[in-house]
Amino acid sequence: MLSDVDHLNTLIGSAFNIRNYIGPLTVKEFRDLHHGMQRDAVVWRFQVVVAAARRVSAPLKAAHPEIPWRRLTEDYGEWISDDRSVDFTHLWQTGTQELPNLIPRIVAMLRSFVPPDEPDERQ
Repeated sequence: MLSDVDHLNTLIGSAFNIRNYIGPLTVKEFRDLHHGMQRDAVVWRFQVVVAAARRVSAPLKAAHPEIPWRRLTEDYGEWISDDRSVDFTHLWQTGTQELPNLIPRIVAMLRSFVPPDEPDERQ
């Protein structure tokens, strides 16, 4: 069974990938069919972010209200759901504006997280 640390590492890895895939593109370029592979990669990585965020335990989510868990799991999921078309504008805005601000908060949380069954090497 994967731990919260595993899920957070998955989430942060996908967030970095999204940032890197979208980084050089304008919203118009991102929506353009010529960048289909990048768009597909971004959609996939957002799906991974949503799945990883959903798997983080409720106690950890409650301990870190500074992370917009609901936005990660519900709003992002809605933009990439199968029952409607993908909202590429929202994905681009999120990847260029929200995720860069979220990444350092999750990295800080990971750095301070010491699972109870592992010794704290900082002592």
